[in-house]
Amino acid sequence: MPEVTCTRCGLKAAGLEAPPTGGQLGIKIQNSVCRDCWQEWVDQQVLFINHYGLQMADPEDRSRLREAMKEFLNLDPA
Repeated sequence: MPEVTCTRCGLKAAGLEAPPTGGQLGIKIQNSVCRDCWQEWVDQQVLFINHYGLQMADPEDRSRLREAMKEFLNLDPA
């Protein structure tokens, strides 16, 4: 399992075994986020979806969740 310096917690820790999402963003997450912080996001995203009433079938809501994920993980939100 690769070791990464996590963008969220700043620690050098075990990374993800595979990209958690598709495309370049998934690869960036795999190379930049530790397993523990990724799991924190997985737990947090459920709360985020429920709090804001997001519908994952709506492209705008998916985009909003993606931006929240980038912010949570200290990736470059754009």
